[in-house]
Amino acid sequence: MILNTADYCLTTTTQLEDRIRQRVDEGLREKVSFDTAREAFITGANAAIRGLVKVTEAESDLSFREMVNTNWADLENVGDHSGYVGEMRRGIQDSIRDVMVTGGLRERYIRTLCDKVVEWFGGRFIEAVITCRPICEAGAEQVLFTANNVDSRCYWMCMC
Repeated sequence: MILNTADYCLTTTTQLEDRIRQRVDEGLREKVSFDTAREAFITGANAAIRGLVKVTEAESDLSFREMVNTNWADLENVGDHSGYVGEMRRGIQDSIRDVMVTGGLRERYIRTLCDKVVEWFGGRFIEAVITCRPICEAGAEQVLFTANNVDSRCYWMCMC
């Protein structure tokens, strides 16, 4: 609601500025500026998007903990996927789907949200891999397999 309200206010502020400029003397038109108000609404929209990304982070936090707590040094076999991957993917998909279904967001904000989620995920995944050290060869293969299963489809997960 905050994001939609900020977007609405941004649009109407621009329209109001244009109407006021049309009605004032030509010498004063350049002095009419609602830039500060527009900047405040943009800041509000960005804060709302950051809040939505935080929801996604919270939904995936347990999966990342499970990834970090796995004993990667003693892993012997590489499987289809690690146990936490499905939960990680579900957490991201569910949180984005909830926003898209209930939020009524404009396409540009959905795109921005997905970009921010992918950006967060990439950094968080790399951080988790670094925390997982030491990693044996089979563990490294499993981590790479996980990265291919989750990271390469992260943006797709946002859009589904």
